[in-house]
Amino acid sequence: MLRRACFIFVLVILSSECEARGPQWDIYDLLDALGLKSFSGLLESTGYMYKLSDNASGPFTVFAPSEEAFSNLPPSVVKKLQHDGNWDLLHDLTSFHITRGNFSYFNWTNNMIIPTSLEGSSLRLNIYNNKSGEPSVMSACGATLIKGDQVATNGIVQIIDRVLYRYPGDSLPNYIQQNSKLRTLAMLMQIDGYQDKLNEIFRNHTVSNTFYTNGLQILDGGFVINNSGAKISIKVDEDIYLNGVKISEEDIPLSNGVLHIVNRMLFPLHNQE
Repeated sequence: MLRRACFIFVLVILSSECEARGPQWDIYDLLDALGLKSFSGLLESTGYMYKLSDNASGPFTVFAPSEEAFSNLPPSVVKKLQHDGNWDLLHDLTSFHITRGNFSYFNWTNNMIIPTSLEGSSLRLNIYNNKSGEPSVMSACGATLIKGDQVATNGIVQIIDRVLYRYPGDSLPNYIQQNSKLRTLAMLMQIDGYQDKLNEIFRNHTVSNTFYTNGLQILDGGFVINNSGAKISIKVDEDIYLNGVKISEEDIPLSNGVLHIVNRMLFPLHNQE
């Protein structure tokens, strides 16, 4: 009995010491402590370091890309970011990764929308289940959460695997009208009497949830249900294939969802057998 009492007493003391210590760094210093030098460099160059090192101005939640995320940026994006006259671009990109409030991943819900510090822009949070129906991937605008809830004195850092350089823009109809790759579809949308046929096509090519590629990848060998009630099979082999059709351009964020461009039309599975 004496040994048991001593053991419980030691645990209580250790727990009290941890609670008393609490977070050690503000967000800016925490980013450095976590080795996120590229993103902390952006904060310094855009002036956000002063706001995120001020405990009186929080709380904030920062979606901080890993170092590997920066190394995986397309060369064209890197070139723009390194241009001396692109301070506005750097500021917008940094702003899109910062939100006000404490958004612990324990409180995320699927398709949750939270405003960012980039005026008029929001992040879409998703929770994707694997084929067994278990939550498997937490996503912020298509970026996977790889280390969550790093607590600072003035907020939280969520580490993600992608730099969020593409911001949600127009709704789907407006994007179709403005994108040269979708010129034929845009033309068909203007033809009188073709709307009923287009509605059928859109139902075959849309699902009611928002699936970025990180949500599709964990369903490899499985399927999602389109808005016509038919299955769209998912196969991952370097690229992602839907009903055998390759996604040629992925993860285009829209104000009302996400768009993937495929290089052929998707036909119901039973028509391909």
